[in-house]
Amino acid sequence: MNIKPTFMYNSSHENGYFVQSHSHTCHEIVFYDSGCHGKTILDNVEYEFNPGDVAVNRSGCVHSESFIYGGKIKWIGFECENFALESKLYRNMWDIKYHLDIIFKEIINQPYKYDEMISHKVSEMLLLLERTQYTNNSDNKNLISSKNFINENYMQNININDLAKSSGYSSAHFRHLFFNEYGLSPQNYLIDVRCQKAMELLRQTNLSCAEIAAQCGFYDSSQLSKMLKDRYSVTPISIRKQTSPPAAEMK
Repeated sequence: MNIKPTFMYNSSHENGYFVQSHSHTCHEIVFYDSGCHGKTILDNVEYEFNPGDVAVNRSGCVHSESFIYGGKIKWIGFECENFALESKLYRNMWDIKYHLDIIFKEIINQPYKYDEMISHKVSEMLLLLERTQYTNNSDNKNLISSKNFINENYMQNININDLAKSSGYSSAHFRHLFFNEYGLSPQNYLIDVRCQKAMELLRQTNLSCAEIAAQCGFYDSSQLSKMLKDRYSVTPISIRKQTSPPAAEMK
């Protein structure tokens, strides 16, 4: 595999650090080390990252990062023929750190044929990530179907145990797989989808809070308000003040 590194960094970010949307003409591997927790968006798909996770950005992938808790981060950009990985977040890939540590030692010390060693280590990382992608392919298909079901039926009373059963998993295993893939439990993902849809309606319509709550699967406007405050530190009234839609009765 012909691999040519283009940039390599080893850094630390503070709490609240934000990286604006950007892309590269090369591929990129980002390893989130100790302390890191936040969200990254890869080609309009949002993932929640934790220590040990790896973001893979294909050439041209538009991505951004928001660090809720800062920490150490390592990343490397490279050119590669026949790149087979998707732009996505890979969970619990601590083996990647081992290879990145060797790469950075090679850069610093520059021993004999260090450039060949770096290329070799990048190739090993890609193989590990590709193996994970291949091994989890069947699980991924089932999880994508479950995620799409939630996205399309969030306004209904969705039973997570029934969803797990229809996907062919026990409830505990389904929750484990879903969290590893998306960084949220199925229940929390459902609540987030409902909150996002409710905020869209608050910004774009003059429906009352009670009507929006009913359309988005909440019990009532009180539960809607509580979820928005707990998750996003906002209220229905504050959202409407920001967007100023036609006047609405806040029930």
